[in-house]
Amino acid sequence: MFVAQLEPAISRAPARSLDELAKAVWKALASGIIEEKAAEQLATAIEARRAAFQASREGEGRGSIKPRPRAATRPQKAAGIARRRRQAASGAMPPEIAAHFSTGEQAALAVIAQEVRRNGRCAMFMDKVAALAGVSRTTARNAIRKAVKLGLLHLQERRIRWWRNLSNIITLISPSWRRWLCLSRRGGCKNSTGTNTPISREAKRPAFPGDSTRFVHVVGFPRSHAKVTLTLSDRSVNERKQVLTRKSKRESEFNF
Repeated sequence: MFVAQLEPAISRAPARSLDELAKAVWKALASGIIEEKAAEQLATAIEARRAAFQASREGEGRGSIKPRPRAATRPQKAAGIARRRRQAASGAMPPEIAAHFSTGEQAALAVIAQEVRRNGRCAMFMDKVAALAGVSRTTARNAIRKAVKLGLLHLQERRIRWWRNLSNIITLISPSWRRWLCLSRRGGCKNSTGTNTPISREAKRPAFPGDSTRFVHVVGFPRSHAKVTLTLSDRSVNERKQVLTRKSKRESEFNF
């Protein structure tokens, strides 16, 4: 009789009443009103009803809730991200040191390192460092604290009053970082090869025995722009002066 009354109630019960029906089933089993087999049958019906409610809620949720549109990136934020990435990739610190910091922290430390390379120290305010690096003030402060803790930077605070302070003085004390900045200051080198310009050389009579005078003509230019070169042998100073005097007279006549 109890089972016959409870089965229709379970099939029509709302979700909030299923817990009460389950308690009534187990109380009836404990009191000996129903047998264990009947209790398991009613419990299975309650769980099936509960699963049906759960499935209907999930189906309604998928159909009614629309995905949240992705917020557009503001131009100012996009510029800050680009500035942060550019500073972090500027190569202002060696890789073994950069591995200890995030991208934002690398950008803040790169700004400080560039200022140290120019002036020997960094006396910029925290807001300026953060603005140049494209990060927040908290990120810049955390980067400096971590670098000081690792023994890379030295921070000198200049406190005047409780509400007013001068900018902190940051110096670079890491030997490997200082060597890295010195190498980057010198710049790199580039191998270059000259062009193969055809040159025709016509020999002329030497001024003295042992000397050689060459008439060099560059292809593509008039012969009036030819260049006369002298190669002197080991002579006395007076003989060299005489040769140079003759050369100057010859060039003046040639230009005339």
